[in-house]
Amino acid sequence: MAEETAPPVAAPPGPADDGRLPESTSRARLITVLVTVVLLAEIIPFTYSLAMVITPLVGKSFPAAGAQISWMVTIIGIVGGATIVLITKAADLWGKKRMMLISAVVFWIGTLLCATTSVWALFLVGRGLEGIAIAMSALCYSLIRDIMPRSWVPITIGFMGTGIGISGVAAPLIDN
Repeated sequence: MAEETAPPVAAPPGPADDGRLPESTSRARLITVLVTVVLLAEIIPFTYSLAMVITPLVGKSFPAAGAQISWMVTIIGIVGGATIVLITKAADLWGKKRMMLISAVVFWIGTLLCATTSVWALFLVGRGLEGIAIAMSALCYSLIRDIMPRSWVPITIGFMGTGIGISGVAAPLIDN
């Protein structure tokens, strides 16, 4: 009588199979990834802080805006709040890296539009496109947790929080 053998059981994925950069990844690469993600996370606090400082200059560039100048700051929060759920859900469906890149490109297009237009309505559209980057902050924390080696996650989260604070303080200093 032939012995029955059990079918091979698939081994659970090992630590190297979870999508993280392995512990053996060079420090230079890990630091490069960290700096890139931190810079993407700092876009919105930097933009908000800088917008507060340059409001008088924008008012001079768009005199017809008058009392509506506060919309240049408000619209970022409105668009960001309205799209953060959509972008983070899209990141779950299509990938965080892809949605980070898409958000960064949309932010760049909005910034380019703001820098080149002399029409107040188009300036507000550009600021609205910049607001889409609010979702990048949430995606950055999630991305760090997903790709960095486990031993690096606490320190990288600390760097991100510190970087966001520094960018909020640095914007007014850079303008002067």
